[in-house]
Amino acid sequence: MPGPQQSAELQGVSGSPQEPHTRSDGPIRKPVPPRMGRFTRYLSNLLRGKGPSATMEELADMSATSKAPKGGEVAIEKPPLLIGNNPLDLEAIFKTPDHIVRMEVPPKISGEKPISVETQVTESSVEINTNQYNNPPFHFVAQVFQDNGVNTLSMSVKNRDENGNPAEGFPRIGPLTDAALAFLDSRCDIPQFQAQWFPVSGSDNFAQYEAGLASGLTPEQAAFQTYSGQRIAKAHGFTEFLGIQPVELSPTLIGWRVMFGRKKPQSTSQPHQ
Repeated sequence: MPGPQQSAELQGVSGSPQEPHTRSDGPIRKPVPPRMGRFTRYLSNLLRGKGPSATMEELADMSATSKAPKGGEVAIEKPPLLIGNNPLDLEAIFKTPDHIVRMEVPPKISGEKPISVETQVTESSVEINTNQYNNPPFHFVAQVFQDNGVNTLSMSVKNRDENGNPAEGFPRIGPLTDAALAFLDSRCDIPQFQAQWFPVSGSDNFAQYEAGLASGLTPEQAAFQTYSGQRIAKAHGFTEFLGIQPVELSPTLIGWRVMFGRKKPQSTSQPHQ
């Protein structure tokens, strides 16, 4: 758990999480369309270990020249997530022998050493870290743990220095979260999302929640108007408010623990007569 001197958009839980329950039928895979653009074909082949290497210029060209769908062809609207000049492919990282990929981010100033980045992907977590001495550092963790037997998403992010300046050379938190949750959702059911907000530098969620309460919003309304309530919870189907309670890291550092939930799909079976 980050200390009071650290800043974070989202705060996760401390300790080692229990392994989440995975889907009984294995990972869900979306069918590959019969016809694909060059960029999509490259990514599809790369995931299967068949793709040749490509420069970033070639990737950008393939992305820019992809056209709107015609028949089964897929349009590519955005280039891949990048860490420095490296495409971030969570599925490909997961298939590496130790599930860890080490990358480099070019330095801000010519002549300085590049920033060393380590990305680790498991069945229940996605973690990206730079060396703690880098300024600003970059830390992103999305993990699934067991909360009273229920798979629960927890996130921890640090991407700013003490002055609020963002770390350069890394994806924005929103798209990175989208990619991480798409990967984790393919591995297990995630009915809950837990966020923890503390009054530390860079914690927009805590300030947004407190401002919402001060303006007369209910705890539920205030929680959903925060960044993580809007960009994480609502955007990924956690549209139920399951509650919020104070959480104490120390006598002088008290924040909020909020839980969002996904609605269970309605059964289509007929009741027994």
